[in-house]
Amino acid sequence: MLGLNTPHSVAGVLLLLTACNTPEAAADTDAAGSSGVVATGSGSTGGESESDPTATTAGPTTGDETTAADTSGGVDPDSAAFFEAIVGLWVAPVTSWTSAGSFSTMSMDVRAASDSVLFSRVDLDVDNSLRFAFQLEEHDGESQLVFRNGGRFLGVFRDSKTILEERTGDTWRFCSITAGCGYIDARFAFETADRLRFDVDVMGMRHFEWIANRLETRTTGGGFPTPLPEPSDAPFPPMPQLEVQAEWSVPLEEAADVWLVLTDTDCGLNPIVNCVPSRYMLAEAPAGSTNVTLVVEQIHAGQYRANAVLDRNRNLTAGVLLPDAGDAVSFPLDAPTDVPTEGTGTLVLMLNADI
Repeated sequence: MLGLNTPHSVAGVLLLLTACNTPEAAADTDAAGSSGVVATGSGSTGGESESDPTATTAGPTTGDETTAADTSGGVDPDSAAFFEAIVGLWVAPVTSWTSAGSFSTMSMDVRAASDSVLFSRVDLDVDNSLRFAFQLEEHDGESQLVFRNGGRFLGVFRDSKTILEERTGDTWRFCSITAGCGYIDARFAFETADRLRFDVDVMGMRHFEWIANRLETRTTGGGFPTPLPEPSDAPFPPMPQLEVQAEWSVPLEEAADVWLVLTDTDCGLNPIVNCVPSRYMLAEAPAGSTNVTLVVEQIHAGQYRANAVLDRNRNLTAGVLLPDAGDAVSFPLDAPTDVPTEGTGTLVLMLNADI
């Protein structure tokens, strides 16, 4: 059975930068589409968010600090080092000082979504998601490293941008493009090559901590990133999506939850040890239904293994996705699926193994 660490709330992360009515929180010009779930005849649509093209450049520093600098179309050493350090599948609990509180796990699979953008996304359901992007952008005529944080909070898209303010050793500090470090101050500190501390302060108060381990490595391929920066108003790069149809034979007596978990490696018969979720999603299946469709948007292309759980008693959201009596799981385990480089991949999972 699946014994995966999963979040009981993604809302805490979304409150990190996206839920507030901030100078950065606005509608995104990219067409992200509608993420999530279509449950037997019902659907959902997503909003849009926009990025703020206004920028401030990194200011002077003292001591051993270094700042991002224009390299006349090249990739500066601080940005290149950050791209190399951040790529990979990072997993850890989240400590949050938001109204949503802390939760058990966030998986961020940071990979190249194009020849110039690193991207990762986590979803809980149709209304809540979080996405990170790291890219070079042109601001005030210079190439600058930008950390883009956005997603859907309670069904509304939000998008925030921060720019590299300084690097001190193995710590990269990003601050709000429009309002500076006094508003959003985000730090990526690499304690080792495979251990990351990500802290965010908002208006001088600690907002979020994520001390993550890189559990799987990734490669960007040769030549990443392209030396030419993206324009400051560039949308997210186009990415494929995966449509998963989860089916079972007996109509539900009551509404139930359906969990989908996608991994790069087999979970096998020892999933508590082996399963490292790359992407996961929660859907609600209404009473009387025999299927639900989960649409995983902005997913990296490639081959995955898929597992799903029909959680009839809806008790798998506390941190460990371990089915119990009355639940059903997809069989065979680790169903292979290929996500194309563009468009929509499809997969049918039969939740036909009752516990």
